[in-house]
Amino acid sequence: MLFLGAYPIEPARHGGQKRSKEIQAYCASLGYEVSYLGFCSDGYRSIGRNDHYISKFVELSSFESALLSDLVIAEKLPSTRALELVKRTIEKRRPSAIVLEQPWCWPLVQKALTELGLKLPVIYSSQNIEFRLKEKILLHQGVSKKDTQETCQRIYRLETELTQQAALGIAVTQQDSEEMAAWGGKKAILVPNRNRLSPQTKAPRNFEIWKGKYALFVGSGHPPNAEGLFHYLSDHFGFLSPDHRLVLAGGVADLVAGSDEFYRHHVINNRRILLIPSPDDSELAWLLRNAGCVILPIHSGEGSNLKTAEALMSGRPVISSRHAMRGYEEYINHPLLTLADNSREFKKAVQGALLSSKVTVRDEEIHAIAGRLSWESALQPLALGLSAALSSN
Repeated sequence: MLFLGAYPIEPARHGGQKRSKEIQAYCASLGYEVSYLGFCSDGYRSIGRNDHYISKFVELSSFESALLSDLVIAEKLPSTRALELVKRTIEKRRPSAIVLEQPWCWPLVQKALTELGLKLPVIYSSQNIEFRLKEKILLHQGVSKKDTQETCQRIYRLETELTQQAALGIAVTQQDSEEMAAWGGKKAILVPNRNRLSPQTKAPRNFEIWKGKYALFVGSGHPPNAEGLFHYLSDHFGFLSPDHRLVLAGGVADLVAGSDEFYRHHVINNRRILLIPSPDDSELAWLLRNAGCVILPIHSGEGSNLKTAEALMSGRPVISSRHAMRGYEEYINHPLLTLADNSREFKKAVQGALLSSKVTVRDEEIHAIAGRLSWESALQPLALGLSAALSSN
C-alpha cells in the first residue's frame, strides 16, 4: 500500500502528519505492507528519506511558496521529473492500492498509472474540504476575490474528480462525508481525528524558570491558528495577570510572534507570553498536564482539529470556541469544557480558569473520555472499508 502526501511524516508535528502516520500504522497492523512518498514545501526543515522538496522539481514564486505549494504539486509536478519518480516507486513497491493524503498528488498518480498501463484502486484520505479552506486563507492574506475564486475553482475540480474516481473515501467529519457523497463519490467512511499523549513527560528546556500558571495553546504554523488566537484574545495580552502567561507551543509560536498584530503591543505581549516552537512529545505532554487551562481559539478552517482531542484528553480545563468542536459534538458536555463564542467571553473564561485553585473531575471520568478519544477506536471502521475497496477492484 503506497501512501502519497504533501508533507513528511517524520517527525510528525502537525495534525495532518499525525493523522497520516496513525492511518499508515493501522494499515500495517492489518497486514498491509506500507510505504510513503512525500512532496514537501521548503518550510519543512527536515524530511524523510522517501520525501522530496517540491523545489527540487520546479521553481516556485514567493507567492506559491507561501500559499500554494500544495496546488503546485497538482498542477506542475506531473510535467517534471517527479512523474518518473512516482512511476519508479509504483513499479518498485507494486502496491495493492494507492492512498492519497489530501488531493494534491492525484494528477501525478493518475498520469503515472496511465503511462504504466496499471489500474490500481485509489483511496482518498481527506482531511478538509480543501477548496473552502483555501478560500478563507487566501482572502485573509489579501488575495483579490477574483483571483481567490479562480484558484479555488481549480481546487474544487481537483477535489471532486478524485472523490468521484476513488475506490474509497475517508472523511474526517460527518459533514465532510456527506459533502463528498453529494459530489458523487462512493460512501466515505468516517475516521474522526483523535490523538494520543506521551506517557513520558519532561519540562521543556528553560521552562523551569516559570513557576506560575499558564494558558496553553498548541498549534501548527497554519495561518488560521494565529487568526483565531487574535480573534478571541485580541492582539493585546494585557488582560492576563502579571502572574500568568500564555504559552504557545508548536509552529503557531513563531507565526504569532512574527505577526504585525503581535508587534502592535509587543512590549506588553512579550511580558505575557512564552514560546515553545518545537516541543517533542514528552515536552508537549508535560505542558498539557501542567496547564492552568488549554485553549482552542479556532475561528475558521475545515475538517476537525486533532488538538481538540488532545485538549479534551489532558484532564485540564478547556476553553474552546464552538468552531473548534467540529467533529467532537458529542463532547460538548465534557465536564471541563467551557464554550466561548466571542472575545469577551473567551478572555473571561481564561482568566477564571487561571484563577481557579483546583479541578474537580474524577480521574476515572477523564480516563474514560480519553479512551473514547483514542485512535484505536476511531480507526476500526477502516478495516472493513479497505477490504471492500480492494476486493471490488
